Amino acid sequence: MSWAGAPDRGDEPPARPRPARLILLDDDADVRASIGDVLGSAGHEVAAYASGEDVLADADRHAGAAVLIADVMLGGPLDGIAVAEALKARIDGLKVIYITGYFVAERMSGMRPQDRFLRKPFGVAELLNAVRELI
Repeated sequence: MSWAGAPDRGDEPPARPRPARLILLDDDADVRASIGDVLGSAGHEVAAYASGEDVLADADRHAGAAVLIADVMLGGPLDGIAVAEALKARIDGLKVIYITGYFVAERMSGMRPQDRFLRKPFGVAELLNAVRELI
């Protein structure tokens, strides 16, 4: 099964992961809704946001969140990397899945070994496997 026009990569659907609290940040409403639906259908609690400013304004509500899924390139003053850095400083143990349709290697130099990177478009199985690896 593919998501958001991703080519079918023959990925087998992953085993259902244990439910987790996730934060989703993507400024594209369709992408945000699609990813949120996939994650919610997998049993996760998803708090979805269109801007980094909104995520940070609600940061105190996200204590205990396991994973931030952040689009790297956002329309606004904060990009996904800046938001991730700010949240990692406030939420102990938060892991990050960075997503983007652009090549941004120079901006990803601060990735920690426990973080992941997915290039858009990606498949449902690829997304769920990345989440499962981190929770």
